[in-house]
Amino acid sequence: MRNKRTQDPTADAGKPVGRSQLLGVIRDAVQGARTHQRSAAVLMLCLKPKDRLHLLTQDRVQERLEGAIAKLPLLLRPADLYCVVGPGQVCVVLPELANTAQALLAAYKLSRGMHEATADGASDPWVRALIGIACFPDQAEDESSLLMQADAAMGEAEASEEGIFLFPEDRRVESAQQLPGVRSQILDALRFNDFRIAYQPQLNLASGRCDSAEALLRCTLPDGTLLSPQLLVAAAEQEGRVGALTAGILNASLRQLSVWTRAGVNMHISVNLSPHNLRDPDLPDVVARSLSSWGVDPGFLTLEIVESSMIHSFSEASSLLHRLKQLGVKLAVDDFGTGYSCLAYLRQLPLDELKMDRAFVRNLLQSKSDRQLVRAMIDLAHNFDLHAVAEGVEDEPTLQALQDMGCDLVQGYAVSQALEADGFVAWLKAFPGQEASYDGEPVSQVLAASAMDDRQG
Repeated sequence: MRNKRTQDPTADAGKPVGRSQLLGVIRDAVQGARTHQRSAAVLMLCLKPKDRLHLLTQDRVQERLEGAIAKLPLLLRPADLYCVVGPGQVCVVLPELANTAQALLAAYKLSRGMHEATADGASDPWVRALIGIACFPDQAEDESSLLMQADAAMGEAEASEEGIFLFPEDRRVESAQQLPGVRSQILDALRFNDFRIAYQPQLNLASGRCDSAEALLRCTLPDGTLLSPQLLVAAAEQEGRVGALTAGILNASLRQLSVWTRAGVNMHISVNLSPHNLRDPDLPDVVARSLSSWGVDPGFLTLEIVESSMIHSFSEASSLLHRLKQLGVKLAVDDFGTGYSCLAYLRQLPLDELKMDRAFVRNLLQSKSDRQLVRAMIDLAHNFDLHAVAEGVEDEPTLQALQDMGCDLVQGYAVSQALEADGFVAWLKAFPGQEASYDGEPVSQVLAASAMDDRQG
């Protein structure tokens, strides 16, 4: 038996690699993930001093940064590797992950660890940890793209409240490289509400019908660049325009819903809220005005919040959500399972839906643990009298498995991709069992009404 006094404390920690080895290490992680049908991630961590005054007046700044980074290996698994790529900047490679959610958990663990390591005994650390995440296969599929994507994500992390950023699956590194050159176009899109809404159908597994859809933000810049919704929201947060953007999305979605309702198409719409919205006391008034303007029954609107929105001020978020609920709208918690809040909020908040993160849904046929987690989340939702919703359902076998588990609603390519208004109605008309939703109205009239509404809006 080894003497505990002489045991190496780094034996169960992450291992360092040189800069010349970095691409090879990421390549090996990708190959291993591809072979075993798992995930891998690259995290780019930057320790950024909070203000320039500290840099100008404090001694041993670089030495203290290095001291914090020296504690990083103890926050990693033995299989993880890291490389110091610059002053206060580290690249972390996470092989053998079950899903993207594990990369997010690792990022939050690193963030907390660096917070503690740089607090210097005070309550407030003098640096902020910024972490960009890129995962195989969601964001990139080779070592160079993963590294560049993580670096681009780190640049976006500064605009995130938690200092952690993960691009959505359809966001590729090419557009990340173009971002600095199109900032003025992004700001113009925000000023003039120059965006579109696409609608992703949600299939009710009990009835076999589609009577709800999620409104998804779409924006194409004048040069043809398809802008990530997450980047548009991040820019809105930076510019203090997230409230205006949310109001624009609400009005566009409810306007379309009113057109469909008049044409006999009965549909419920889900709209996503930014974490910043939950700190805006005027949000319930904005929602009420929008509902009134378009004559929409509040029960046909669902507002989605991400689980991590409630980390920093649960009481503030809870108060606002109760005010929204009093309007008669429905509330859903999105990306469930990847957040960091206490489960107590399921009984304390007036929720109607629990949306499971796609990271768990995607691999439930291949991964026993993911299958168990999905089943447990469905049971949890039902125990709290909530509807269980699965997103990212890509194939029929996964859809069937979710139906067997008792899931209520599903969305994803197995049902349909997100469609703009006219395409959505055409798809809906062709979907089996949907005729009764039209009250006998010809689909041509619905399409014509949608087109007229788009021109007027």
